[in-house]
Amino acid sequence: METARGPGHPHVAIALGNLAMTYKKLGRAADALPLEQRALQITETALGPDHRTVAVVLQNLALVYKMLGRAVDALPLQQRAQQIQDRQGSKG
Repeated sequence: METARGPGHPHVAIALGNLAMTYKKLGRAADALPLEQRALQITETALGPDHRTVAVVLQNLALVYKMLGRAVDALPLQQRAQQIQDRQGSKG
């Protein structure tokens, strides 16, 4: 995927998120963490920091932090995701 589309393509972020989801389902949150972090970086760069897809990736990353017992790291991500969703809701 990265070779065909380039490392910063949103489809790469989707693939990373899917792999991270698999790791989460297997109870391997530590393996999912860098994948979700990279997916967030790609998504923000490709789509902008306030895109609704960024909110989804933020929520996914927050879930990984919670699974790792790092709720304090998850909270600001959840808050930012909610802010994005609130702004998107007011536009539509």
